[in-house]
Amino acid sequence: MLLAVETHFPSAPRISWSSFQLFVAAQTSCETTVLTTEASVEEDMGVTGMEAEDLVKDLAVRFGIDVSGFVYEDYFYPEPHLFLDYSRYRIKPLKLGDLYQAALTGRLV
Repeated sequence: MLLAVETHFPSAPRISWSSFQLFVAAQTSCETTVLTTEASVEEDMGVTGMEAEDLVKDLAVRFGIDVSGFVYEDYFYPEPHLFLDYSRYRIKPLKLGDLYQAALTGRLV
């Protein structure tokens, strides 16, 4: 005799933009007026190097984001004192909206 088993997967908690924004503001000391979905982590927020890596790791812990496939060097400049010629170093843009989307989906790649 087969028994019907109901499987329940609770939905991921909905993360509001304002709670995400406040968390980022606390981690970076950026004014919330700067923290829009279009704000670039490097250019607009001025978060770079280890500070940027720490931000992503803090977001991963707080919001349960899998960052195992995220390549930090593709998105953030190295520490300013370690690399002087930024004109030869190219990074991909990473916007705060991308990080918020990762918080909603649970994955940043």
